[in-house]
Amino acid sequence: MKVGIVGGSVAGLAAAAELAALDMEVSVFERSTADLTDRGAGISLDPAVARQIGLGCGVEIFGRVIIGTSGRELWHRRAAKVVTSWSEVYTALRKRVDRECIHPGRRVTKCLEEDGGSRLLFADGSEAVFDLVLGADGVGSVVRDAVAPGFAPDYCGYVAVRGMIPEHALPPPSAPLRELADNPGLINCYGPRTHLVAYWAPRGESRALNWMWYRNTPADELSDVLRDESGFAHRWSLPPGQVRPEWEQALLGEMREIFPECVWRAAEATPTISQQAIFRGVPETFSRGRILLVGDAAAVAVPHIGAGVSLAVQDATELSSRWNAADIDASIAAWSAERRVTVFRILEVAAALGRSLQHEDHDWESWRPEHFESWWNGITAGQGLYFEKPHPVDR
Repeated sequence: MKVGIVGGSVAGLAAAAELAALDMEVSVFERSTADLTDRGAGISLDPAVARQIGLGCGVEIFGRVIIGTSGRELWHRRAAKVVTSWSEVYTALRKRVDRECIHPGRRVTKCLEEDGGSRLLFADGSEAVFDLVLGADGVGSVVRDAVAPGFAPDYCGYVAVRGMIPEHALPPPSAPLRELADNPGLINCYGPRTHLVAYWAPRGESRALNWMWYRNTPADELSDVLRDESGFAHRWSLPPGQVRPEWEQALLGEMREIFPECVWRAAEATPTISQQAIFRGVPETFSRGRILLVGDAAAVAVPHIGAGVSLAVQDATELSSRWNAADIDASIAAWSAERRVTVFRILEVAAALGRSLQHEDHDWESWRPEHFESWWNGITAGQGLYFEKPHPVDR
């Protein structure tokens, strides 16, 4: 089969590796011509996914700690994750795909369903027909329009302000953060309708503290918040180095008013920051005919449980495991139906957690561990999230 994959990021590469292993002729079309390995944002993974993709660089997490805005430790809970940088995941997946399969600088403008296949239209005026097309083109997916026309993800009402600070650059007042992250652990700082997450992530031969502050932002202010120095308002995110200096200083000023010194000092010393508007949504189906959606094109993931990248990889592996060359349409339909149910259930937990942290009032500082346990169990509703499974190493 001839397979066209739109998007050469994590989801696209994972799908390319799995389908090429089934002897399909795979072509990956990536609109960017830039080297994607320079994207350094920290991410967390299901340990099983990290092993599956052959991740060579990651930090194992065995627990998480909640601190209040006073800096006091409030709650501890076991967790099993592997944290790394996006570039490390990309590099691991890139090694699994033949270079000849990847076509950078090929922007797809439209996907059309045809009898027994699909047609891709490109920005340069060319087109190509495939037996199967996978949309792995992210939250603003073009391919999604052919599968779920009219679908649009919902804005959650907040933006993630993100940064990575090299370990050697951490200022002395941030020593408490270093100690908490050295457990090794995932740090959560809960404040009034806001929260921050931090953890170590590999950075070359050393490591960096990756942090994300979730800041409530009205929808009518979003375009200004995501406006770069040239005046261009980005739709989904503002990359590192493009945040306006005056806005960056305003954000740091807000952090000084909210978080303990160990946190805002680390943010203040971070070389560059980025911003990502948080959206969520799952279309009614992941496929139409022989056009499929994977990764953020299939489901726009709220990041609070660290599932987005893992789900993207699992979309591909589940498709591969269900593939039946003797009945292609039935295998696609079965994968689409079952995968949507699984992903929707997981992402509903992430969305509920985000709503509680950002849009509900909690007096975190007065809570005892049993209050946190009750709250957490109410959010997760027994979903069996990957990071709550027993870790193979008892710490």
